[in-house]
Amino acid sequence: MIEVLNALGELNLLRTWVLELDTACLAKLKEIAMRTEIRFRDFRANRPVASLVEAQHCDSEAAWFLAGHKLKTRERARLEAILEAEKEKADADRNLEKLTATHA
Repeated sequence: MIEVLNALGELNLLRTWVLELDTACLAKLKEIAMRTEIRFRDFRANRPVASLVEAQHCDSEAAWFLAGHKLKTRERARLEAILEAEKEKADADRNLEKLTATHA
């Protein structure tokens, strides 16, 4: 499926499910991105990219998609950690209030 969407230039259709993509889908996106070639203007020889960053530099849609996935995954984890910390703080505040009320 990923290969077909890439061939059609429609990887953007996956954006809705970017955080639900499994390891196989992400691996296929990386494989596609790493097939990108750097084309040198002044030389006849091209070479395959050596990293996803190089693939992004060459405007690989798959490489940019993976970068977006990494960013969204990291941000989701950060926001979930903040939410969990806020819940723990609220619980601690309630417990403190109960303890203070019983000893007052």
